[in-house]
Amino acid sequence: MKVLEYGSEGQATLFLHGFPGVRSKQNKDLAEKASRLGRRCYVPLYAGLGQAEGEFSFLKCRAQVQMFFGELLSKNESVEIVGHSWGGYLALGLTAGAPARVGRLVLMSPLLHFFTLDLAQQAFRLTARENANLSLGVTDELAREFHALGNKDRAEDLARSISSETQVSIFQAATDDTTPVSYAENLVNQFRVRPRYELVATDHSFLVNREVALERVLSALT
Repeated sequence: MKVLEYGSEGQATLFLHGFPGVRSKQNKDLAEKASRLGRRCYVPLYAGLGQAEGEFSFLKCRAQVQMFFGELLSKNESVEIVGHSWGGYLALGLTAGAPARVGRLVLMSPLLHFFTLDLAQQAFRLTARENANLSLGVTDELAREFHALGNKDRAEDLARSISSETQVSIFQAATDDTTPVSYAENLVNQFRVRPRYELVATDHSFLVNREVALERVLSALT
């Protein structure tokens, strides 16, 4: 898995982008801004999504991110994680699996609602048609992976497993068809300690009012 790095020293901070991350350009600009706050920032580029070789798979993506996270933990006492959409769901899982090792968890409209199988198949076929640079393999198989994953490891259950020592911030896009506000508000109630929660005047990709939206996210790292 290809990983971009920004900054040469400071707190290790992992940035996990969404699927497919085309519109937000993997939030590389956010990681670069964060590096100026005295952080060493890492942006994994998931295989098959135009920036890294290979074919995309939700399960393989999760396994590769988990492996890289383990490498970070072996070299750092603690790690901060910023997760957006699909990356937010991954971030919940990583944090739940590493009690007290994640100092800060920042979620940007995390993926909380996994479509039905039929809707997932339609969505991924459309994504493949509209983005010729992506390598998504058999989209119906990808949809089955996605659907099974959401049913097995629910975001609410992961949130309940996160240490009370982790500082959690959730920035929810006010205009969001992928992660409805009601789902985000329900997630807030699942943590052991109520997280910081803010509605941000942007869309799911955090492109609308992007500079202001990213400044809100960065405020959780200071």
